[in-house]
Amino acid sequence: MRPFSEATSFAGRTIRPNIPYPAYHRPMHARVTRIATDPADLTDELLAFRAAVIAQAQASPGYRGALDLIDRETGRAIAITLWETEADLRASERARKGPRGGGPGAPSVETYEVVLRDLPAAP
Repeated sequence: MRPFSEATSFAGRTIRPNIPYPAYHRPMHARVTRIATDPADLTDELLAFRAAVIAQAQASPGYRGALDLIDRETGRAIAITLWETEADLRASERARKGPRGGGPGAPSVETYEVVLRDLPAAP
């Protein structure tokens, strides 16, 4: 795979990442956690995520933010935490507290490199 710093073609357009745009200069890393629960329990799951995961992440070096995406009809949710470096993400995994079971209904966790972000500051 070629480095992302080279021009890339996407949807018939050439993307040149060397333009002065902050998203291209500071790659980040993301942990993506997927859960499925009873839709009636979704609010409780969301509150537990905010109380436990976010509080612990905010105290960790390299934490850069979080998103929680939910589908209220199906009970599916995706939680994304953003980290400055891969080392910060890995350190947060080692420091994470709480159950890590792998049984039915257990969250699935994946990690990714964030190569593009466009998150304007909140008003």
